[in-house]
Amino acid sequence: MRFHFALEVDGQGGLIMVLKKWTALGLPMPRALGPKITASEAAAGDAFTFDVAVAMPLAGPVVHYRGTLRPEA
Repeated sequence: MRFHFALEVDGQGGLIMVLKKWTALGLPMPRALGPKITASEAAAGDAFTFDVAVAMPLAGPVVHYRGTLRPEA
């Protein structure tokens, strides 16, 4: 499977990833059958924050992770 995203700026200076299309075995698939992916990232001082959630139609949530990355001292 292959997922094609567009990066867009959110209203707070961060980025969001928007799923534009997906394919399975090289064949275009209907977006209604595809995963619902919500992904955002932003800078917070010297840290990088991210939040990613994936859900499938009928099955519901598959994975959700979020976190903060900071440089080592």
